[in-house]
Amino acid sequence: MQNRKVSQHIIKQAFSFLIFGMMLSTNAVASVKAIYEIPTLDPQLQSAAFFEIKSDADAYNSNGRAANELRLELPAALTGRPHSFTLIRQAQLGHFAGSATQTSISSSGSSSGSTTSLATSPATATAICSPEAHDVDRGDWVVCDMQFFNLEFDSDLRDQILIRDFKPSEFFQRQSIARQFEGQPIGRLHYRVR
Repeated sequence: MQNRKVSQHIIKQAFSFLIFGMMLSTNAVASVKAIYEIPTLDPQLQSAAFFEIKSDADAYNSNGRAANELRLELPAALTGRPHSFTLIRQAQLGHFAGSATQTSISSSGSSSGSTTSLATSPATATAICSPEAHDVDRGDWVVCDMQFFNLEFDSDLRDQILIRDFKPSEFFQRQSIARQFEGQPIGRLHYRVR
């Protein structure tokens, strides 16, 4: 049973890297700075599990040593709400932890049009990061295994954003991935350092 789980994990990761590699073909590398990947075992959802995001590309310097901060913004297509995180390096190299910026947002998708604030307990995150092997075609990337806590979700706003930002043929796969993320807010941040 244990060997089967290990095999499934290896196959899943290999497939994930294959999809990620296809997304970052040589022509696309110049424009992509960061990708957030949601883990999924469903092969039909693999291509919908990657979201371009904003992230600090200077969190690792040119010789691969960790800096003190890692900043990222989760896509609203996953949460329906803005979450900008600043994570501070912990005692162990590559370990980061921090919280989301507290901001007020307007619930434009709601019928009341009222202003809603983020959770009373701020959203927090942890990350364990390491440089990927150098790739001549794709440049240098860092990978961070992420876990989020106390995130607020707005499924109505999220679905509106998915409809706005993705092709109709992608909507249901993206929605399924976003629901998986809501149930278990973990994933992998890939960001290009050069």
